[in-house]
Amino acid sequence: MGAIRTKFDRQKEDVDADLGVFAGYLVTTLESTPVSNKELRTGLEDLLVEARQCATMPASEFWLKCEGIVQKLDDKRQELPMGGLKQAHNRLLFILTRCNRLVQFRK
Repeated sequence: MGAIRTKFDRQKEDVDADLGVFAGYLVTTLESTPVSNKELRTGLEDLLVEARQCATMPASEFWLKCEGIVQKLDDKRQELPMGGLKQAHNRLLFILTRCNRLVQFRK
């Protein structure tokens, strides 16, 4: 298990960097989204919180929570209509899946 956890820790560092870029994208998108579009704004804000929580979570904690986070995001994404919010969910899932694959491989 040690080699997989070491690889996971390195992967988590890369994911954290990507989450930082993604958070910047969300902030920029929020700034250009009209206040009247409450549903989109709320969805983007929720993703921003999720991305920040994942990025600041220690690798050992993320190892335990990664699958649940990905499953929750995927369930939510499937309920969304096509559009910017669904694309943002896809992008976050793509980032997190790199770590999630290692967790699933271990199981």
